[in-house]
Amino acid sequence: MNIAGYAREAAGTGTLRRQTERIRSVYGADIPVFYDVSGSHMQRDLLLTTLKKNDLIVMCEIGCLSDEIGECCRIWKELFEKNIRIVFLKERFLDTDLFKSAVKDRKKENIAILENIAQRQIRAVKETVREAAQARSARTKEGMEKAKKEGRPLGRTKGSRSDSAKAKNARETIRLRARQFGGKSSDAQLMKELSVSRRTYYRYKKELLQSHGQP
Repeated sequence: MNIAGYAREAAGTGTLRRQTERIRSVYGADIPVFYDVSGSHMQRDLLLTTLKKNDLIVMCEIGCLSDEIGECCRIWKELFEKNIRIVFLKERFLDTDLFKSAVKDRKKENIAILENIAQRQIRAVKETVREAAQARSARTKEGMEKAKKEGRPLGRTKGSRSDSAKAKNARETIRLRARQFGGKSSDAQLMKELSVSRRTYYRYKKELLQSHGQP
């Protein structure tokens, strides 16, 4: 049996670094962890094609699997039927082993019932996350409207630099996986995976080296 972790930075899932540390704190420092930045599923899809019967994939939560509820349900069902195990550290009630242990005779109708239960639970979790994100967005909008009425400046001050989610994710992926930082991926591999130019990639890498006290 092979064990692999999967981390993806999406709404409410936390940083790649935090997810990786949590997975390895439970399953050991040597467990390989695959990473995707927000909006990408390249490494997830690659991982899913390599998994075999009784292999185990570990994620911090269901939101790492996909942003789409339907896709989460489809992938969970597909892996469950292939006897590939999934563990969600935050939502252990969605672990495939829990549902397999409830099916004693493995009859198709019983399996279908459990799959439907799992899918309803997945939908409930994803809806909760979506509602929380909408609430945060509403609070942000209200805060901006209040600041505008009070005459307070909105947005960044002139000359400040914005750091997009994509840039943050790219730096985190480089820090975790580039060979110069103890990872196993080459610069060329990471540039292709992150879809960034050579100039941008090495700028990110230089910033990371400087933050580690290297020239």
